[in-house]
Amino acid sequence: MKYKFVFVLALLAVTIIIANGCGSSSGTGRYTIPSEIIGGGDSGTGTGTGTGTGTQTDVEALLSSAWSDFGYGAYSSAINKFNEATLNANITAGQLADANNGLGWALTKANGIAAGQGYFAKAADLKDEAKLGLAAAYIQSGDYNNAKNYLVLLGLSDTSYSLTTPHAVGVSNAEAHAMLALAYFMTGDKSGAIDQMKCATANDLSSDSSVKQIRATLLSLDPTLANSI
Repeated sequence: MKYKFVFVLALLAVTIIIANGCGSSSGTGRYTIPSEIIGGGDSGTGTGTGTGTGTQTDVEALLSSAWSDFGYGAYSSAINKFNEATLNANITAGQLADANNGLGWALTKANGIAAGQGYFAKAADLKDEAKLGLAAAYIQSGDYNNAKNYLVLLGLSDTSYSLTTPHAVGVSNAEAHAMLALAYFMTGDKSGAIDQMKCATANDLSSDSSVKQIRATLLSLDPTLANSI
């Protein structure tokens, strides 16, 4: 029963991380609670109707417009444009990764992180932002080992590393380190979890981030951590 409760807390923590908020280009925006996106944008499940006949310049313009829509919370419009970009015959590998990363985050905001996971996986080799999204998806599904691996690939194992994201996806540096703390603990690395949670707490500049929820998750697993984190 205790572990079931802890898993629910872990889901809550990640859901809060991806919840809709004002955000910033460095991923330090605050988040709306409760969890899923309710209002604050056009949240649909657009499928895209592009024919893929434009030029490479058109792809860049389309991606730029899609990210702009994402920033305003117009997720359905962003989804349509990202999808349209993927259909363009002239799209480069980097642009395709950008489009899939965008689809991952827009679908996450509109429908929950499970909807974006497949797109994060497609983009993760080229886009660090997609690695972050994929790690969050793995935490929500309880796959802490894969979550840890992707967070480590981002450089977060170094507690002096400060994560920034090119788009306002709604995950702060402190929250990313807290995610790694949880992943470390759940894969048997208590020392690593303590170091990461200390880092997360020290860098948490908000009173309403998910860092506190993740800390509560760790304490519910091991109350003896109270004097360490």
